[in-house]
Amino acid sequence: MTTKERENQIRAHALATSLSVYVWNEFAKSLVEFFNERQFLTPKQINAGESMLKKAKENDWSHSDQPIMVMPLIGQEDSKQEAPTFDPNEEPF
Repeated sequence: MTTKERENQIRAHALATSLSVYVWNEFAKSLVEFFNERQFLTPKQINAGESMLKKAKENDWSHSDQPIMVMPLIGQEDSKQEAPTFDPNEEPF
């Protein structure tokens, strides 16, 4: 992955995270779901999403009660989740 592609991926992740509270809007929801499935957005999707986000903030759109969780980027730590512990001496069943 080139530096430019990584920068676009980071930009797309930030956008998807910001849009996740507006998932009652079908376009916002589709961008977040697309990012979660493929880990990227096209430059056209990013521009359209950023434009929509700007409009949402200007018009004070309501937030969804249940935002969609955005998948962390590969190689990005998710500090909110802890890895499950494994005890080799514990019986499996």
